[in-house]
Parts: sequence; C-alpha cells; structure tokens
Amino acid sequence: MPLQLLKRGDYHLKQEQLKVFLRRKRKLTVTGRLEQYLEKHKILFGEPGELKEPLENPYLWACEFPLEFYEIKYNVDEFTEDVSSTLIQNDMELAYSALIRETNRLILIVSDVKDKIKTENIIKSLLNSHFPDYTIKNLFGHQNDQPVWMIPMESYTPSRAYFNRNERLLRKLVRTHEFLQSGKGSFQRAVKQKEYLDSLTSYSSEDLLILFAFHVLGKAPKCKVFEYLHEDIDDHEIVFSHISNLVTKGLITGKKGLQLTEEGKNVVTNALTITRDFTSIFKELTTDRFSEFLKEIDSNVTHVIKPDGRKDEFHIGSIMESLVFTDMGWRNVSDILDRVAEELENVDFASSDELTSFVQEYLEEEYPLSNIPFRYDYFINSRNYIFLKDEKVVSLSRHYIEEDLTQFIPPFLEMTARQKSQLSNMVYEGVRLLTIPLVKELYEQERIVVEKELFSKIEEFLVFKAVPLLKKVQNKSEEEVVPILREILEEARTNAGLSVELLDRKDTDFIKYYILAMDSLTEGISVGLKRVPFFNVFGRLTQLARDAKDPSTTMQFFSVKDPGRFLRRLNSTFRRSVSLLDQWRSLYRKYHEEPVLDQYGSAWRNHLRDVTALIDTSLCALNR
Repeated sequence: MPLQLLKRGDYHLKQEQLKVFLRRKRKLTVTGRLEQYLEKHKILFGEPGELKEPLENPYLWACEFPLEFYEIKYNVDEFTEDVSSTLIQNDMELAYSALIRETNRLILIVSDVKDKIKTENIIKSLLNSHFPDYTIKNLFGHQNDQPVWMIPMESYTPSRAYFNRNERLLRKLVRTHEFLQSGKGSFQRAVKQKEYLDSLTSYSSEDLLILFAFHVLGKAPKCKVFEYLHEDIDDHEIVFSHISNLVTKGLITGKKGLQLTEEGKNVVTNALTITRDFTSIFKELTTDRFSEFLKEIDSNVTHVIKPDGRKDEFHIGSIMESLVFTDMGWRNVSDILDRVAEELENVDFASSDELTSFVQEYLEEEYPLSNIPFRYDYFINSRNYIFLKDEKVVSLSRHYIEEDLTQFIPPFLEMTARQKSQLSNMVYEGVRLLTIPLVKELYEQERIVVEKELFSKIEEFLVFKAVPLLKKVQNKSEEEVVPILREILEEARTNAGLSVELLDRKDTDFIKYYILAMDSLTEGISVGLKRVPFFNVFGRLTQLARDAKDPSTTMQFFSVKDPGRFLRRLNSTFRRSVSLLDQWRSLYRKYHEEPVLDQYGSAWRNHLRDVTALIDTSLCALNR
C-alpha cells in the first residue's frame, strides 16, 4: 500500500478486516491485525494465479491438507472445478484459487457472497465429498465453537503484473499517445485522416491512465485508483488533481465511489480502438524483431522441392523446430540458423534434401567427435533408428501405426482417413519425442528397439487421451453405449445452463462453459451419426455441420420422427456456433471485453437457447 496515503491519513484502515492487494510480483499481501496471524501461520505463501475483477462482496476461504502438494494437486483441481460450477448455480462465483506448494494450503476467493454460513456449508460439503478420508484443517480459528472457514475481504486492488493483459494494453495506449503527440513522420500524417483522434490528442497521458484505471476497476474511490496507478504516477496529489479535472469535464461522476460517465466510457472505448488499429498498422508501435528476421530469411527462398517433386513454401522455422527438438541447446541452434541464413541469402529455391544435408554437414564440421550430428539425423530420419520388436523386428512407421489403430475402433463407429492419419502421426511423434532424452547419451548410429508391449501401452494412452470416448465405449455393445451417451448429453445440458447463468450476469467466462457444453454435445452427436469424434470441439463442429448435409449420413442411436429435419437442425446450430466463435475471437482481440456482451449478448442468448433445445431433443431421441 502506498505509504504516502497512510502518512497523510487519506486512507482509513479497518484493523479487524482483511485487505488483499495483488502486486507486480503476484504475491498476496495483507494489512491490518490479520496480517500477523496469516503470516505467522504461512497461509499466503507462493505464486497465486490471476484474480478476476471487479469483485462484489468477496470472501477469502482457506484450508490446509495433511498431504504433500504432488499427492493432492490433481484432486484439488477437480474440487475447485466442482466448487466453481456449484457457486455459479448459487449466484456466486469463484474469482480466484491457488494451492500453495510450500504449505499444502488452498486459498479460494468467492465473490457475490450473500450468506456466509450457507456458502461455507456448500464448500465444506464439497470438500468432504472429494476428500472423505482426510481431516482438513481450517485456518481462521473458531467462533461459537464452530470452525471458521471464510473471512470477509474489505477491498482489493487488481493485478499489475507486467505481462497481464490489461497491463500490456495500458502500455500500448500510452505508447500510441506518445507517438501522436510527437508527430513522427508518416505516422502523424496518416493519423490526421482519422476523425476520432480527439480521444487521444485532447487528453494527457495521465488523463488516459486514470480513465483506463476506472475502465478496469469500475466504481472505485480515488485512493484505489492511485493504488492501481502508483507505479506509473507516484504522486497521489497528481492523480487526485487529474480526477477532479475529469469530473469537471463530465468524464467521471460520483461522490463516495467514482465511476466513468457514458462520455467517459466512449472516450476510453475510442482510445482503445485507435490503439488496436494503429498497433496493427504502424511498425513504430511494435518492433516484431524476431518475426521480421524470420520473414527476411524466408523471402529469399521462394519454395522448397519435396522428395516426391511437390513444391512447398520455405520457412526457416521448420529447420529451427527440428534443431530445437534435438535438445542441443539454444546457443547451438542460434549458431546454425545464422549459417543457414548466410548460405540462403542468394538462393531462390532448394530441395528439402539439400537443406537437410547442408545442416547435417555443418554439424559434422562444427561438432566433431560429438553426437550432435546424430541427434539431428535421428529427428529427421527417425525410421532409420526406431524399431518395433514383436515376432520380428520392424521399422516403426506411420503406416504401421495407422493399421494398428483399427483395434481401438468399435464396429459401430467409423474413423475418417484424415483422423487415422493425424492419430497415427500423434503416436509416432509421441514415441519419437519420448526417446529424445535418451538420444543425448547414445553413440552414433545406435538403434532403439521398442518392445511391442511397451509400444502398445504408449499407443493406447495417446489414443485414449486424444479421443476419450473410445475408452468409454471399449468392448461395449450398442445397448451399453446408450447410457454413456445419455451421461455425456446430461453433462452438456449442465454446462449449457452454467453458460446461460454467466451470460445473464454479463460475465465473459460464460464462453468457458459454452465450449464445455459444445464439447460434450458434439461428442455425443458424433457417436449418434456413427462417427468417431474429431479430436477437438472446433474441428468437430465443422465436421458435423458438413456431415449433417451429406445425404449418406445415417443415425445410429437417435430415433426421431423426421431425420432430415433433425440433421438440418444440427447443421444450422453447429454452423451458427462456428460463426459466433469466430466473431468472439475477433472481438476478443480488440481488447474491449466490457461492450462485447452489451452488443452481442442477445445473439449468444438465442444461440444457447437453440443449443439447449437440441440437447433436450437428443436426450429424448435416445430414450425412444
């Protein structure tokens, strides 16, 4: 907390309450009499995650586990996910969670708490169900002979971590303002054509910093604004003076708690829009040194000739990737890339074999009597070194793996050739990368023979992680698959409901539960259309929208009166999903999260209503 305010008496501490501030080093720090208690018992040690803001009526919940961090991390993650979804259903939200490695203590911050006792009981009930065999210690003592699990947080200041998204945007905003004021070269001539530049040129950098702080904090006292900005403006009198001027100009309003007026919000929105537009156009605002270096090298070589005669674009990044994966150290990789760039300076095209041979020869010249050349050759030509031993020893290839994958596909599902190719490549890369640490210690030309039993375990692990449903339906009859599909669709309905609740609160986290809902829905629908689900929800949406239009598509587990209408509904819903997700990505890049849901919330509400209806229809179709 800035000492200037304490000395002047402008900030009143309530000693019985907890104050939490997130500072640049991402440490939770407390003030007041509770500070001594919490530090004495090492409650707030470690590097916590990012705190959501702004919070309403936040409470701190803490406990200590009788197990080591590595023993409980997985189970604690599941517990916090359960807490998060349960709180949303009770009109609250989990704003922050951290399992502290040094002390095995879990810290939760819950916002929108209306009934402390009820909230304590909800979380404690979940704690008991997830950890029934352990005695979990509360850290806040007892009151009326009852353990206290939660204490109120009077206030907090959001994170100013250097790489935080808001922090990066703030720096870009100030940098753009400085360029506009300086009038440098083509930048100034170009921006004069913009009519809305008054949002930046009419205000000082201090004004913009303060307006941005209110944009992040929402309604806040001026002391908190200073806390947020004190690393940029270290004199609180300057901050207070600028706030008064902005109030006079009608950009800020309020008495006890200040906030942006509509005009103030428009100024911030326009300033952020200008920052986004100009950052993408003018190089003065961003160096992109490494990207520009790679582009300069790539521009020399127009294309690469593959062994089969095909032309492909040249990217030096591909050579860099191969070198990095050989685990030879970044300094060695950098040295090799320098030589490649020098050799390719006046070359317009090359064959992939030429490039590989050049790198190989250079490694042999520069690193004689070492296995570094072998490491590179191992990564490029792994089939010459990795063998599979069953009844006989064979070279491990993607073709062999692709044929072996059929054992995981039940007879009532089909896998596309593209999926088989991607999955076989995933298994091949998994085996190759697994052996790279070993290659560092091998002699040149030494071969690695993998027992079939070990390979089968690796293959099974990777296949079931890539397509979890295949594990669920393994060795199951079609009748046994129906309850599994029902469970998947019920999960989709639950997450869709959570998404709707967060959307109604204008919380952008609704997208997290929406994607979870679509993940389960598309997984269930894929099986219903006799398809092995695609590896991720985004690919699945596109695949299913296309399959729903295919006249040859038939349904396996769904029984509907009008299959054609059901398939048209699938196509419409999933195409709409792809469109909205593309729009969300575009809007998210604009850095304005606040106006997004005001402008596009109705579209998401209508779509979620359609998604929920489709889930209900699919569940009914399973029951017939």
